[in-house]
Amino acid sequence: MDFPIRRVGDRNMHYFESDEDSSIQLVFLPSGFNPELWKHQIKYFSREFKTIAFQPTTSKRSRAGEIECLKEILNQDDINNAVIVSHHLGNSIAQKMEYNENVVGLVTTGNRDKFSKKPPQIVYQMIKRLGCSEPKLVKKLLFSEYAKYEVVKNFVNDIEMPDYSTFKEYYKNYSIEKPVKHSMVVHAEEDRFSDIEFIRSLKPGPQISIIQDAGTFSFYERPGDFNKALHDFLRKLEEFVDERELAEAKSRNRSLKDFDKRRSMRKKVKVER
Repeated sequence: MDFPIRRVGDRNMHYFESDEDSSIQLVFLPSGFNPELWKHQIKYFSREFKTIAFQPTTSKRSRAGEIECLKEILNQDDINNAVIVSHHLGNSIAQKMEYNENVVGLVTTGNRDKFSKKPPQIVYQMIKRLGCSEPKLVKKLLFSEYAKYEVVKNFVNDIEMPDYSTFKEYYKNYSIEKPVKHSMVVHAEEDRFSDIEFIRSLKPGPQISIIQDAGTFSFYERPGDFNKALHDFLRKLEEFVDERELAEAKSRNRSLKDFDKRRSMRKKVKVER
């Protein structure tokens, strides 16, 4: 996919935005990786929703850089009911932005309370190097036993892992709390980094969608199942947004009538005097 550099607010970033106009806007976080990993979702949802995917430029590629880019995106005039979609290390970023007034909901993937001890740099670099040339290793670590080899091979060609210093920044600042807005967590049964018991302990917690026969990158391995879960969640959010806007419209009309009534009363009192 093509992610040309575009200036959004005060930031340059690699950026994609669909032309679709919708009451809800989807924003896919790179979560430290690259937005191409969301290609199946971008293609599918762009036909119905304003869909945005991005990545900081090379010099700003960090957790802090991703947060700054997201802030600029959410502050755009045509973003008023954003749903942030993230995975793993980026989930804490999604929650950090949950309090933004233009965010209506979150969809996080592969939640857990905390990660185990981070791998040493030499191990991380070895995994990163071998992963680019050994699809079988990638399948064993990140996919289910049911994943097709062609899917894993395409994933290896698409993935762009962060460097170790960037990985450490995401890792160090990772935290998950109970959501305060409409939220769904996608849990893949064979995702070794996702903790379903922790997800269920978040009470009152998010809606949980379980994807069977899928590993860490379920949205890439089984995009049909992931897209259906996300689409169903968005339908419910659309109903919420429509009801909220209707209530606000009624309130505005009522306020206008009250104002006119008060103004008429003031005029009447003035005339009588």
